Amino acid sequence: MNKNMLDIIANALVTMGYRTTDFETYMKPIGFALLVAKIIQPEEAGIKVEIMLTFNNSTTGEINFWYHKEACWESRDINVLKEKYDQTEKDLYNEACAKIAYAEAYVGLKLAGIQHNYQTFAFKTSNDIF
Repeated sequence: MNKNMLDIIANALVTMGYRTTDFETYMKPIGFALLVAKIIQPEEAGIKVEIMLTFNNSTTGEINFWYHKEACWESRDINVLKEKYDQTEKDLYNEACAKIAYAEAYVGLKLAGIQHNYQTFAFKTSNDIF
């Protein structure tokens, strides 16, 4: 059974530690920062996932954005991508994970642990409740 590319990208985000807020927005807590992944479907056939690093500013209380990076796919149709790149569904999934990991590294996660006075994001999951 073939999935569409949106399902593969959503599964890759969840596998990489993101928690879903709705179908288009995913969030991943990293220390005192938060990664936000937003799936964007432009009018043309492709898909973009914009990943942003955010944190709470302790002096103003505002949410600040550190940087962002986009991962792009040129088609929503998985069969088009499989045929064009001679890949399987598993290959496309692995490539999605690699693109997400690259975007995470690009937004400067190694700098998120520097000394600061930021507040952490309070995340509750079903595991925390139990």
